[in-house]
Order: sequence, then structure tokens, then C-alpha cells
Amino acid sequence: MASLFHVPTLMACLLAIWAVFAILLTMAWQQERQRPELAIWSVGFWLGAFGALLLSMRTILPEGLTIGLGNGLLILATGLAWLGFRAFDGLSLKLWVPVVPTAIWIAAFLFWPGFQDDVNARIALVSVLIVVLSLMFVRSMWQGEAIEPLPSRKLVLGTMAIHATINAVRLPLVIMAPVVEQGGVALSVWHGAFTFEIVVNTLFCGMALFSLGRERVTAEYKRASQIDALTEIFNRRAFSEHVEAYRSRGVEGAIALLDLDHFKRINDTHGHGAGDTVLCAFVAMVRDILPADIIFGRLGGEEFALYLPGREPGEAYAVCDRVRRAVENLPVDWNGHRLRLTVSIGLCGDVPASVDLGTVLGFSDRALYAAKRNGRNQIAFADGAEGLGPFLSGSVPETALHQQHAP
Repeated sequence: MASLFHVPTLMACLLAIWAVFAILLTMAWQQERQRPELAIWSVGFWLGAFGALLLSMRTILPEGLTIGLGNGLLILATGLAWLGFRAFDGLSLKLWVPVVPTAIWIAAFLFWPGFQDDVNARIALVSVLIVVLSLMFVRSMWQGEAIEPLPSRKLVLGTMAIHATINAVRLPLVIMAPVVEQGGVALSVWHGAFTFEIVVNTLFCGMALFSLGRERVTAEYKRASQIDALTEIFNRRAFSEHVEAYRSRGVEGAIALLDLDHFKRINDTHGHGAGDTVLCAFVAMVRDILPADIIFGRLGGEEFALYLPGREPGEAYAVCDRVRRAVENLPVDWNGHRLRLTVSIGLCGDVPASVDLGTVLGFSDRALYAAKRNGRNQIAFADGAEGLGPFLSGSVPETALHQQHAP
């Protein structure tokens, strides 16, 4: 076992891992200076590399440098890795956390009588400190998972939980099967295997740092591809995808198309800045009054859509009319002008989930144009159960559209 897990060789491997990740993280930070976690991780891995270098030179340099400072730097590097994860999640940076366990180790090494010469006491104290830091890692990863679920969080959480467990196991082992030092090298049936675990843990955590960054960028790109840049609600594609997700589960509901009345007049009279302000004010107001399960999206220009899952026609109409009334009473100020808005709505209710979404949107669109033709600021209702049959066959009878005028 001792020949398989040769501790000096493992320390050289640990040095290489810390150094490689230190170089990669420093290069990444040079390219993305706005990411404080990269700076913190860079410093941590450089300190860890220097600490591993000192520990690998135990038979060459004084033990105060190698064991004392080397282990202290590795403990500090572990604390900085945790601090980097706090920065990654935008949480407050508790600078005392890396410092306190490092200070405890240095104080014990310098002032605890006999501590420097007792390898088992040193292993026990390091194990306690690492267990505490590892559990803090686990807690932070658990909190971060609730904020922003990323696959690599589970990797860090799992490896640090295992790391904490293994270091906790070392505590009874130093009593039941104590390590013996010979010529500056620790001899034990288990110490080498536990050192190997430290190497593997460091490798996994280093890989996870880069994976987390890549996963966040991927998630941001995905979100950007789904969110309308101006109004920050779903774009056409994302709206359709979310509606289809409901309908694929057999959920029936209503679909409404909303179009701001005379929007082109606002752009032509006051400019596109005023138009953008109107759109953002409209979206903010609608989002405030909609129930949480309703899907809201911008299809383009001044046209928007609502999907109302599980709503009967009457319930869907009530929601749409609430929106219409709120828009009618929504004042928008622009450069000293009070802009008044109204919205026309085409609502298709009682839609079977088996009907193609494009078909339903087309029918809602015909209802919307009916609302426009009949004076705007109103809801035109299409009964999906009655009207979809003729629509699928190629004709849309006007009797399928029932006007709901504003009072």
C-alpha cells in the first residue's frame, strides 16, 4: 500500500495540479477582469501550488517551512476556493473564513508544545480544519443550487461531502493506527491512500471551476435566446416552446393575442424612444397583474400573446378584460407628454390540447383583427370548440367570432 500511494510522489502530483489550474485561472482572469471569483481562485491556487511545493521538499528544507508554512498555505488555499464560490454566486465575501483556520494551524504549530514533532496531532488538526471548510463548501453549493442550478454544483457538493467524510475518518485512525515518521516521510497503511484522495479531490474541484463558468455562460446564452431584449419577457420562439410544453401534457387552455392600438402613431409623433417606453410600461403593468402560471410573450413589434392554461372561456375572458381595463388606465409620461394607451385582444378559448398551436394562433389572430375592425379597445372572442372545425377545413365563419365591447 505504501509503495502504491507514495506520499512524496503524490505531493509532486498535487503540486502539478495546483500549478496547472493556477496558470489556467490566471489566464482566464486576464481575459475576464470583471469576474472576481477568477482572481480569488487564481490567488488560492498559486498559494496551494507553493504550499504543495514546500511539502514536497520536506527532506530538503526545514520543517518550519515545509510542514508549518506548507500546510498553512494549503489550508488558506482551500478557504480561498470557498471564498471564490461566494463571489461566483454574488454573495458577501467573508474574508475571515480563510484566515481563521490558517491562523489556528500556524498558532498550533508555533506555540503548542510538542505539536511540531507529533505527526498524528498535526494530521488530526488539519483534518478538523478541512472538515469544517468542506462542510462550508457543501452548504454554499446547496445554497447556490437554489439560486442557480448548474450541473457542476452537484460535482463540487458531492466531492466536498466525500472529502469531509474521509477527513473525519482520519481522526479515529490517528488513534487506532497512528502514523510513524521515518526520515521525514510518514509511514502508514492508510496515510498514502488518504493523500491520494486529496489529489483526486483537488483535480475534481479545479475542473468544476471551469465547468461552472461554462455552464453559466451557456445558461445565459440560452436565456438571451429566449428573452426579448427590450421587454425582458419571452420572445416568440420561447413563448411557443413553453406553451407546447403545457399542451404536450394534455393541458387545455385559452390563447390571446394583444395588440396596442395606434402604436405607429406614437412612434411617428414622439419617436421610437417613446415607443420603447410605452412597450416597457405596458409589459411591466401586465406582468404585475397576471397570475403566475400565465405565459406572457412578445411576438414582435407591438403584438403580444398570453397562454392561459386550464382556464374556461369565461375565466380567460375575465383575465383579458382586466388587462384591457388596466391598459386603458395606464398613463405613460414622455418628455412632458401624457401618452394614453388602449389594447385590442383576440381570444381563442376552450381549445383542445390536440389542436396545432399554429392553428390556434391563427384563429386568435383573426379574432384580433375583428376587434380592430370593430373599433379597438375591445376583446373579440373565438370559441375554439365551435370555431376550430370550420377553420381546419379552410374557412372561418364570422359567426364563430363574438365581439366583447368595452363598456
